[in-house]
Amino acid sequence: AANVVLQQAKSTGRDRVLPVGWQPPNPEHQFNADVVLVSDEAIVPYQILRDLGTRGYHTLWLSDYHAAVEKLCESSLRPKAIILGEAPSELNHLELLKQLKRKKVLQHIRVILLTNNSSEAEQALELGAFDYVVQPWTVSVLLQRLRRALRT
Repeated sequence: AANVVLQQAKSTGRDRVLPVGWQPPNPEHQFNADVVLVSDEAIVPYQILRDLGTRGYHTLWLSDYHAAVEKLCESSLRPKAIILGEAPSELNHLELLKQLKRKKVLQHIRVILLTNNSSEAEQALELGAFDYVVQPWTVSVLLQRLRRALRT
């Protein structure tokens, strides 16, 4: 089993760690992500997505918060976790969480909030977020929180 996974890691670009039983994304099904990153930023998501990919996570980046709510609430997109990154100025994380809670999305999906506001983070937990990371944050801290979210 270890040799099979080693060959998979090599064939998917090396520089990654994959769990036994890992399967590459199915191109016919666009919504088979382990982690959805919702972020309005342009640079940080690439770093997070790269780091998640090297650890074997299937990811999807949604850069439009309004479209993210629609996709997460109305479609078959059901990731195991959602990371909420930078929101556009006219929409905040709490509004998105309220919409996800209202649509009962938070019952089965863990949400981790990336924020620079600790009071917002506490309110997010009350609304149903699983965890948060206050900026400045590191990828290692985010990955630790993500692993914990996916274990429970």
